[in-house]
Parts: sequence; structure tokens; C-alpha cells
Amino acid sequence: MKLIFDGRTSLSEYRRLIKEATKSIHLSVYIVKPDEVMRELFDLLDKRHKEGIDVKLIYDFYGCWRCLFFLRKYKWATPYSRTLNRRLHAKISIFDGKIGIVSGRNFAKEYFQRWHDTSIVLTKPNEIKELQFFWDHILIGFPLVNMLLKFTSEKQHEIYDIVVTNIRKAKNEILIISPYFVIDKTLMVEMRKACERGVNVTVITPLKMENGLMEIFNRLNFHKVEHTNFRTYHTTNMFHSKIILIDDVGIVGSANFDLRSFKINFEACVQVDKKHITQIKKHSQVLKEHNAKYSRFKRRVDSVLEFLFRPIMPLL
Repeated sequence: MKLIFDGRTSLSEYRRLIKEATKSIHLSVYIVKPDEVMRELFDLLDKRHKEGIDVKLIYDFYGCWRCLFFLRKYKWATPYSRTLNRRLHAKISIFDGKIGIVSGRNFAKEYFQRWHDTSIVLTKPNEIKELQFFWDHILIGFPLVNMLLKFTSEKQHEIYDIVVTNIRKAKNEILIISPYFVIDKTLMVEMRKACERGVNVTVITPLKMENGLMEIFNRLNFHKVEHTNFRTYHTTNMFHSKIILIDDVGIVGSANFDLRSFKINFEACVQVDKKHITQIKKHSQVLKEHNAKYSRFKRRVDSVLEFLFRPIMPLL
């Protein structure tokens, strides 16, 4: 198991694994943008396909609607489009059934060159077997709602249940790194209780996002858990990492800390080994260095906008 925070390193890893594959390359992704970096990567995938490698890419129809014409020319690329609201958000790569990558990165230049993001490389046979099982369900059109490697559960909202359970047991620290922070009453209550027990709760989100409405919802959800032990950081640099750290339990993958990821989308995450906890904490310090604050006036404006746009929030 290996964590990769640097985008250029992650892109090099993808290129290497694509070039070295001898049997199969199975991928799933939410967004594809046909910029110069991705065109080069897709040309490489197409070359391997023509050389006889079993290349298959499953992409979310909604997330890729702007580039459907680009994707249609690749016979090995298939859209997932069973429902509009329940989206394929899992970013999975499996090479030869031996090496897997679970990531927050979509296939676009900014995820590999401009933004902070996180990928985790897996090599253990049991992890690859479970990852392949999840990908196979996507291929036949009936994906599992979400998956957290290293946990077994038949509950529908597995990641959500495990996050809530661990927040209830937290003793020292809860760290949430996510572009989105949208919580329900259960999460609000449990996070408040954790703060009251003396647990230090830290949430890091970007100050500015591509989706301006989600900036508003993020900030208004912070107010639901106001407490002296609850700290928020708003980075001036855009990032796309999705990390949850609760004491010695670390979760990395595609799921944002929001209800869409927890209860609606198809997601994939991994519980990292304890030795990676230090890496996650160092990554959080890098993000905290770019912290910014917003004014009381902006908070009032956000409250008005949140009231107006709340009805469409589930669709975002």
C-alpha cells in the first residue's frame, strides 16, 4: 500500500502501469476532460488496446457529458448512465488483476498538475480481489452503493455507517479533508458529542471551488457544529483530496464528506495502514499553511443564498 499526494508522481505511475500491463487495464472515473495531458494518456490506452490488452474504461455519463464526442471514438470506453442522480463517482484502476489504484483524481489535467489530491496504490491479493469485484459490478450495470476496503458489511451505506461508528468511539482527534462538507442531523449530533468529550475536530475545505453553491453549503454546515474544539480551515489553494482520520482509523478514496457520497453515489475508499497516518497529518499541515478567513457580512449573504437554493441541493 502506497499513498501518493503529488499529482505528477501519480500521473507517472499511471503511465508506467499502462505501459507495463500484459493482460488487462480496467478503469472507472467520474469526469474526463480531453485536454492535452489526457489526450496523451488516452492515446496510450488506445495503443495498448490495439496491442491486444483488455482495456476497459467505465465513465459516468453525467460527469462526462461535455466530452461524450471525444469518448465515443474509443470502443473500450463505456458510459454508466442508469440514473441521473445516482452517479458513478468511484475512481478505480486495476492492472493485470495485480495492482490497483483507488483515487480522488478524475481524468483531467488539473487533478494531476494544479490541485492537491490523493491516490492509494494497492498490491495485496485480497484487496485487489475485492476491488475487482466492485469494478465487475459496475461493468454489468449494478454497482454496489459504496465500498470501503478492509471492512465487510452488508449494510447499504457502509462508509457512512463506519464513519458514524468511529466518530462515536473517537477519543483524541477527528480530521476531515474534503472539498465538500455537508452533514445530516446524526453526523451533527455525533460530532458535537465528540467535541464535548474533548476530541479535537478539524475540517479542511477549499475557500474557492468550481461549484460556487457548494462553497456556501460548506460554510453553513460548519455552523451546525460550532464548538471550541471544532476548527475549520479554508485553503486558498484548491484541493480535491478526500481523507477522513478518526484517531488511528484513516479512510482515503473518492467519497467526499457529504450525504451524496455517503448515501447516493457509487464510491470506493480504502482504510489505510496505521503507518500512513503520519503522512496524512503532514499533508493536512501543508493545506493548513494556506488558510484564509471569510467575513461576517459574507456569512449573512451565504445564509440568504442557502435558503434560496436549498431545494436543489440534493442534485449538486
